[in-house]
Amino acid sequence: MDLTMGSIGSGIGRLGKLSEVALASIFLHAGYRVARQPGGPAKKLDAFTRRYLELEIPHSPELVRLNAVVMVVAGAALALGVRPRTAAAALALSLQPTNVVGHPFWESRDAERSSELNAFLSNVAITGGLLAMAGARDPQPARSSDTGR
Repeated sequence: MDLTMGSIGSGIGRLGKLSEVALASIFLHAGYRVARQPGGPAKKLDAFTRRYLELEIPHSPELVRLNAVVMVVAGAALALGVRPRTAAAALALSLQPTNVVGHPFWESRDAERSSELNAFLSNVAITGGLLAMAGARDPQPARSSDTGR
């Protein structure tokens, strides 16, 4: 079985498709959960904006829900292969406020700091994967001189 890029009709191959579905899964799960219950993340957003920006965000639960809906829609698009580069870019962008507001490791101590830093860095790594997908080019068809024939 060929798991290299470009092995199926879409041009990304089975391994590429698997990576799209794997990355999409976290956004589908978390986005759905937060869209249904935005209260906790909205409280974190309110506390963050008060502390660091010295302002009140009106309708923070709706903003949190909107970001979660973007994650669900873009996650579904990525999983289904619908404009995957655009979906990956949208997910990379929507993850950033979630990461900074949701995992402020710099405010924590000891075990909590380690846990928050791990979550923050995991999201940074996910962002890297999404940016790689967003910037990926479709593989060029092999030329006869490339195949060794």
